[in-house]
Amino acid sequence: MTRWAAIGSAVGLSLVIAGCGGSPKGTSSGAATVGTSAGAAAGQSAYTTIAASFVQPSANATVSVSVGSTAWLAQGEYVFVQTAGTYTVSSITDASTVVLTNLGYAANAAPGVTIASGEPMVAAGAQGPAGTTGATGTTGATGSQGPAGTNGTNGADGANAIIWEDANDTVVSDVFSDYGLDYLDKSGHVWAVQSITATLSAICLVDQRFAVYPTSDCSGTAYVQINVPAGVVCALGTDVSGGPFFVYPDDFTTMTGYENATINSVNYQASDGTIQCCHTGIASSAGCSSFNPYIAPVVPATTASSLTQFAMPDFNYVAPLHPVVP
Repeated sequence: MTRWAAIGSAVGLSLVIAGCGGSPKGTSSGAATVGTSAGAAAGQSAYTTIAASFVQPSANATVSVSVGSTAWLAQGEYVFVQTAGTYTVSSITDASTVVLTNLGYAANAAPGVTIASGEPMVAAGAQGPAGTTGATGTTGATGSQGPAGTNGTNGADGANAIIWEDANDTVVSDVFSDYGLDYLDKSGHVWAVQSITATLSAICLVDQRFAVYPTSDCSGTAYVQINVPAGVVCALGTDVSGGPFFVYPDDFTTMTGYENATINSVNYQASDGTIQCCHTGIASSAGCSSFNPYIAPVVPATTASSLTQFAMPDFNYVAPLHPVVP
């Protein structure tokens, strides 16, 4: 009995039959010829376009959208619409209408925004979990200082607050009582107020009686005691009302010649106009009297006179001034 072996060929070729141990016998008339495989049908594209504009719904709300085709969509599928964001398919109405659920991602368009027709829609996936917070960046440079705000309105007077009025019952603004009546001008300078004459004045070093000296005979450098910062003073030898005037700075300890001095006495001006030296505190000259020494900050009179000077401001009230309890 003859044994036969079939040797398979590649797709599209005839089978060749060979006898066992013999020469090829040719093509078997009973063998089937394998033909070339026909091509498979093309798959559905996983995208479409928006056929009519729609308004973005709120997060987790739905909206019916007209599209080119819904054939590739499935309920629950994630899709992305350009300029609109990521959605899930809530339901498929028909071949060209789909109901989408806005997932409310941060990158999605805000609710109420109109999404134009023609925007592409493609398959998408769920948003991944948030990544870990990155390292804090370096602090940026400090911005420039903004402009100063406008001054606020004056607050209401407190209960039983004393106010001052002039002879015409006009309220005198920006005055306060400390050791006497003082006036705070727009530059922050404090002036003494003479209520009888309705005038301003300053602590003026009009002659040597306001000076102190490091010598017992009142010779050498004349020093003046420092008034509180912002309190207006005038220089040695100037007029009480005419100035020029100045104030000591807040950092007066940095002034040239500054020191804390032990003061035994101040000088005395006699009736004949002469200055009696009372530096030692001994009542040997008329008008001198001894008292307990005290320590006070002083600077040379020339240093004080070199400070920035200014004129007396207007103070237009009718004398006399009088206090009033509201």
